[in-house]
Amino acid sequence: MAPLFPPLITGHRLKTGQSPLRKAAAGARKGKFGAGDLLWVEANDTLEYAIILEPTVSRKKALDMVFTMMVALGDAIGALAPPEVAVTYTWPNRIRANGADIGRVEAILSDEDDADGAPRFLVVSPIIAVRPQSDDLDPGLDKDRTTLWDEGCGELTVVDLIDSSARHFMTWLNTWEEDGFTPVLS
Repeated sequence: MAPLFPPLITGHRLKTGQSPLRKAAAGARKGKFGAGDLLWVEANDTLEYAIILEPTVSRKKALDMVFTMMVALGDAIGALAPPEVAVTYTWPNRIRANGADIGRVEAILSDEDDADGAPRFLVVSPIIAVRPQSDDLDPGLDKDRTTLWDEGCGELTVVDLIDSSARHFMTWLNTWEEDGFTPVLS
């Protein structure tokens, strides 16, 4: 089943084993992908996608999108998970559930700038552990790492999380454009 993306996002399914972050950055460099293209991998255990943005701000401001994506993921998880799942963030790019790591947000910024001095593109990529990767792991053995499944989100699917986080990200991106970074940090 494919995610239902909000307007302004065009989804591109990748084969298992491909890196959405690397593929998106390579495609953006070649002009194959642009703003709003979202590359995702269909998997049962890990959410992994990359969205391409074309910033109109400085490199430093563009990197606000890493934390903006983290907040969007927190909202998406909060909307789908049981209320006892507490989502927190560890600077600069880690996401935690009930005190343990569940993932991170990575980014690749274009080496080239446009005529106004803004980077040609920014690729933002969340990676979240939705389910354990092996059936023989005992939850809780590594107190610093967990999955959403281990935290009580047994019904949550990767596609659900892609749907929700893409929508929340677009909302937070709009908030950031209208009101700046302060609301994202609140």
